[in-house]
Amino acid sequence: MATTQTETRLVGVLSREKAATEKEPVRISICGIEVPSVCADKVPPLNDMWRTAEKDDPAAAVAPRITHDFDPTAEFKGVDANIANPSVVSSSTYTPSPNWANSSQTAGAQSHLIDLAQEIASQVTEATYGNEPARLKVATAALELAAVIRPPSDTMMALFANMSIVSAIRVFQHWGVFDLISSDLEGITCCELARNIGAEEGIVARISNILTSSRILSLTADGGLSHTPTSLLLRSSEPMAAMFELMYTNIVQVSFILPSYFDTYGRKEPVGPSHVPATVSTGEPELEYFESVARNEERMRRFTKAMGVSVGRVPVTGMYPLERVLSTDDTDGRVTWVDVGGGGGHVLRRFREEYPVLRKGRCVVVDLGCVVDEGRVAAASGEVMKGVEWVEGDFMREIPVKGARFYYLRHILRDYSDSVATLILRNVARAMSRDSRVLVSEQLNPDGGGRTGRPMPLYAAFKDYSMLAIGGKERSLDQFRRIGDGAGLRVEGVYRDSKGTGHGIVEFVLGS
Repeated sequence: MATTQTETRLVGVLSREKAATEKEPVRISICGIEVPSVCADKVPPLNDMWRTAEKDDPAAAVAPRITHDFDPTAEFKGVDANIANPSVVSSSTYTPSPNWANSSQTAGAQSHLIDLAQEIASQVTEATYGNEPARLKVATAALELAAVIRPPSDTMMALFANMSIVSAIRVFQHWGVFDLISSDLEGITCCELARNIGAEEGIVARISNILTSSRILSLTADGGLSHTPTSLLLRSSEPMAAMFELMYTNIVQVSFILPSYFDTYGRKEPVGPSHVPATVSTGEPELEYFESVARNEERMRRFTKAMGVSVGRVPVTGMYPLERVLSTDDTDGRVTWVDVGGGGGHVLRRFREEYPVLRKGRCVVVDLGCVVDEGRVAAASGEVMKGVEWVEGDFMREIPVKGARFYYLRHILRDYSDSVATLILRNVARAMSRDSRVLVSEQLNPDGGGRTGRPMPLYAAFKDYSMLAIGGKERSLDQFRRIGDGAGLRVEGVYRDSKGTGHGIVEFVLGS
């Protein structure tokens, strides 16, 4: 979702209306998946041909076990395993397929597993002490290791269990349960909880079971419910709680109408900005998504709160070499920086704090009228924003500030389809001079979209899929090139976040 102008368009609209033996395999829990460790001569094949015990003995099929903290909000950034979020596996025993022993893939599979294990071992200390690149490497290797050794039936069980976990979280969230659990270690019994929310103890206990089994909630020594670091984020005061509700609506609820949506509108990407899955699901197909949200003040408030989750999760500055580019002072009064859809100027503030040279030039925030009015008032008391100009404008129609050195768009284009994103860029292009530059700050997905023989990182694929509901999309560099071409722009440079978040800046200039 947008954290700048498309978010602020809402305001405008609102104003307008470990080793193992065969006998006793060691249970290991990796990133939420419990697996039996495998002897060197028992390494499973990469072709994923397995038989599970339940095939030969139906009684062997037992309920899933969850033995590790499962964080539904975790960002599996950089994960190249085409797997579902591995929170559970069944405790059934594994038997490799009959042709496994002669498989030419055995040596390669062993080597691959050893490489993955070594990657984890070499980085795990740094990862646990907050080193972000190390954390990403460990998460990637651990998930891929789990994917290699996990049979298909357990993949399906993980999907089923995750559905239940998400459902249970949403019910407890709706009932206000996470707010009623004490932040200390005492916890609360299901009986007390049921009494507080006017519910039957039995149903509270059944819902809490799936959340304690998945480690969303914790059990005290006497059987009470207590918080985990994950469940603390689900209290109503937390932005993540609002984000969970938003994602539940835009993914889970929208999924119910997607088959019929594609039957009606065709099996193709939503064009938008109206008639997108999210507005069709609410019975408001003629509205843009942001208009739909803004019609309900409480929904708007929760949406804005959810956007707070994005703050600090992806970089703002530090990617584009702005200080080098702006080493020469402007002497002709030309506008240096236009924050297109800059909202209240919070991103521009970050740039001006980090790059003092930017304060020497003229900076303009362009947004809807009511937004710039509020931003102007809010910025008046601060020295950092002194001298910033606030100009009313709508990027869907025209950029009123002409000939600036830089036009900056952060988390704008991803909220829209290719055709709408091209329209926005075309409007920017019309305002540019020959030496103007457009900086688009967004997630950069791998080129190929999974068609290169290697799957897209799971987190990247998730983010892109989640944008489907509102008619938006995350893009690769090739996809940015295409929409740039359509707007008369060409890619001049790409600047990626060195910390591996997948975020970056695409620099456009006018085409020849």
